[in-house]
Amino acid sequence: MDVHAGESITLAAGRDLIVVSDLNVGSGSTGGTLNLSAGHALTVGGTLTAHDLKVSSGDDLTLKTSVDTLSVEMTGAGNLTIFESGDLSISSLVMRGGNITIQADGNVSIGSITGTAGIVTIVSKTGSIVIDNM
Repeated sequence: MDVHAGESITLAAGRDLIVVSDLNVGSGSTGGTLNLSAGHALTVGGTLTAHDLKVSSGDDLTLKTSVDTLSVEMTGAGNLTIFESGDLSISSLVMRGGNITIQADGNVSIGSITGTAGIVTIVSKTGSIVIDNM
């Protein structure tokens, strides 16, 4: 899919959504927004790069990201795994019983985790971890 810095891209599916390649709409103040939503499985094969990433998935979700801000809503009991290449600022995580695994190269800041989560594992390779509300 041909995308450009600063664009706002929305991809949604009532059942399964599969994104095979990287999606890069740029990060930082001139970066764009990615909105990805699937009623069941959301599968992402590449890295997602954006200023703002909003994701909704009904089943297990694994993301490789390079984003400034992220919000995730798990609409089913799936597990959430995030690999971030820099600092990660998550405005909200809405969980429905699955595990949370987050690994970032830099700082991890989470505004809120709501709902029910299983095992929560958060790793910052070189920075700090801050969770405002759980």
